Amino acid sequence: MPARKHTGVKPGHSHALKPTGQTQEVNPNQLGLDFDKPTATPVKRRYSKRSTATEAQYHRIVKMLRALPKSTLDFRKNGIMAPAARIKELIDNFGFDIRQNPADLVDSDGFLHKRVGIYTMLAEPEGWHHESA
Repeated sequence: MPARKHTGVKPGHSHALKPTGQTQEVNPNQLGLDFDKPTATPVKRRYSKRSTATEAQYHRIVKMLRALPKSTLDFRKNGIMAPAARIKELIDNFGFDIRQNPADLVDSDGFLHKRVGIYTMLAEPEGWHHESA
């Protein structure tokens, strides 16, 4: 008898892959964020330096930008895989003044990347707590 490829669905149960039509609402306050206020501040929590939690990424971005302008490549080296999205959230939801300018950069492997974002923080909102991630 030939071996069957495992598909994750029992024979005759193809309906198991159909969407149920149910959605789950997520309350932003469950994350400790209040998106109704432009200067909302995340709940003070301690995260490991390797955490990929959104709040931990916010704190790493802010900490990095306090020192010097940073590139998309710099953020990715520090575990922030979508820095543009996180920075947009910091601007829109928390009131940060962060500017982006494109530049052509060569990465650590020698590859040229055109128009990589270079981010500069001009101002932080009042009330943003300064604890490190």
